[in-house]
This record gives sequence, C-alpha cells and structure tokens, in this order.
Amino acid sequence: MGCKMRKIYLLLFVVAVFFTVNQAWAATASLVELFDGTTYENVEFRVDKSYKVISFKIDGKKKNISFTDISRILDNNGEDVTARYLGKYMKTSQAMQSQSDMTVQKKEDWLGETDPIREKYNKPLWSVAFPISANFSIPAGSYYQGFKAGLGFSGEILISINRNLSLRGTVSKSGMQDDLEEIAPGFRIIDDNLKFNVWKYYISLQFSNGPNWSANKKMGLYGFGGIGAVSHKLTGAAIIQDPATDSMFIIIGSGEGDSKLALTSGFGFVGLLSPSFGVEFGSTIDVIIVGTRQGTAGYDPYGNVQTALLLDFHVGLITFL
Repeated sequence: MGCKMRKIYLLLFVVAVFFTVNQAWAATASLVELFDGTTYENVEFRVDKSYKVISFKIDGKKKNISFTDISRILDNNGEDVTARYLGKYMKTSQAMQSQSDMTVQKKEDWLGETDPIREKYNKPLWSVAFPISANFSIPAGSYYQGFKAGLGFSGEILISINRNLSLRGTVSKSGMQDDLEEIAPGFRIIDDNLKFNVWKYYISLQFSNGPNWSANKKMGLYGFGGIGAVSHKLTGAAIIQDPATDSMFIIIGSGEGDSKLALTSGFGFVGLLSPSFGVEFGSTIDVIIVGTRQGTAGYDPYGNVQTALLLDFHVGLITFL
C-alpha cells in the first residue's frame, strides 16, 4: 500500500512540474502584429525557440508564425515585449520595410516597359557602325578549280536594332590568283594576265555581345548569318604553248559577271581603342549555289545542287556612331 501511494505521489509531482513549466512557457498578449499588417488580439501563445516560431490557436486551429514575420508583441499592459520573446531574432520594422520597398522597386523597374532603368539597359550602345577590312580569300570546290587564294577588301554598314541585334550590309571583293598549270597541265606558260575577281553582296542579321566602353568591356564577340549574291568576273588574257607542237593558245576572260545565289555566315571579335573607334578581326564562310549536276542523259534541272565555298579571313577597322 505504501509503495503504491509513493508511485501516485511521484506521478502527481511529475504532472505538477510539467504543468508549472508549461505555464511558464505559455504567455498572453494583447496584440501580435506582423510586418504585412496582420494583427491578432488577446491571444495565448507559446514560444518555440528550436523552430523559431510562436504558436497559438485561432478559431480552434493551431497557427505557427515565424520570428522573422513578427513586427511586435504587446503584453496585457500594452508594453512592447518583442525582444523578451524573440531575442536576437527580432527584426525592426524599418529594416523589413526597407527590404520590402527594394524588392517592390526592383520588380517595378524591370516589369515597367517605360521605366528609365529598363530603357537604359535596352538602349543600343550605338546607332550605326562602319567596318572596313582587308580579306584573304580561300576558294574550295570543283567550281574554283584552277584558282588559288587571293587578297581583297570589304566595306560594311551595321544598323542597330537593339543592344544585341543589328542588320549587316556587306559589299566585298576577293581577287584570286589563277593556276594555269592546273588548268592546262603540260603546257608552257608564255604570258599570264588573267584576273579573277569575286564580288559579294549580302544582307545579314548579326548578334553582338559587346563591346561596351562605359562598362570597361573593351572586347566583344559577334556572329552573323545572311543571304545574298556572288558575282564572278574573269578578265585579261593568257598565252600558253603546247611543247609537242609549238602551237600557241590564247585564253581570254569574257569580262562578264556570273551571279549566283549565296549564303553567308561568320563570327569575329571587336576591340575598342576609344568609345567610337576600334579594330575587328574574324572569318566568314560563303556557300555559293553554282548550279546542278548533270545526269547521264544530259543536263538535269532537278539534279543535286552543286555548291562552291569561299573562306575569308579579315582584319580591319570599325567606327561607331
């Protein structure tokens, strides 16, 4: 009997201690106010510092509120006791309001179509640019058989669409060298004044990433692709001799242009020397549609498309306006 009574007393003691601790942990507040303006009046709350929340019941449902959402807690006497319960996790309303204002302002800045910040960062860095360069052109394909690489030049105009896109107009000339030993193998070359020029006319869309002098970004990369026409002109004349018969032959360039549809693409780099002047270097590849292959029964207009290639390397100057 005595043993049983001791167990009952021990149980009552544990319950009493738990009740006392529990009551010490619970508190009442006349007002709990959040940073978003929500308020709860005359609530009994509990503080859980492990999870950094306060808990209370609203309409029979338990609600947990993070320390960082609480603006202030007032006791039954109207005294601010926020620091007592939240300690170092308490945040001031001024800090939270400042952070909120900055977040809202950023959203408005980048969502507003007419916002000055948005306009500033979408505004093109220049309106028009004029690149001028010297080219080294390398032909490839059976269409250019008998001709070797040569020098040329190009002039271009870039019209800005936005900060990264622009229209690119190109006029370019490549002067190639003929190779009569390949054209007429075994013949003796008496005189060679043949000139083979390739004129190229393109309109392209260019994407650029910089440069930007004001942002101290003096190097930029660009790439482009477009469509146009290529004109071939063979002028001058050459004299060759057959060693076996000593017969002389004259090769005369017609001088007439032979225009072909062509596609172009390329990339390059621009380095600024000043806000409006710089150097550029890059490469271009042109795919020239020169005709169709002949079938066994003669010319086949529906045969495979025959193409020729021109690879250009260029270096030059560029002016921005």
